[in-house]
Amino acid sequence: MLIGHIRPNDTRTLNEGEQLPAGWEYSDEKKRLAFPTGPVEEIEADDMDALRAKVPSDRILLSVRAL
Repeated sequence: MLIGHIRPNDTRTLNEGEQLPAGWEYSDEKKRLAFPTGPVEEIEADDMDALRAKVPSDRILLSVRAL
């Protein structure tokens, strides 16, 4: 059994002087690119192919662990 952690697959370019929104963090501070830090959800599957198939198109797979 595999457990995957997923979050929204979203990035944002902040304009000069624009504050980083709550729940976001910089992926590249010089370019002012940010991504959301949550909410993180768990999904389960028996193998990696099945786990990847469960990731919705608007989410990104962050990590996988085996039980």
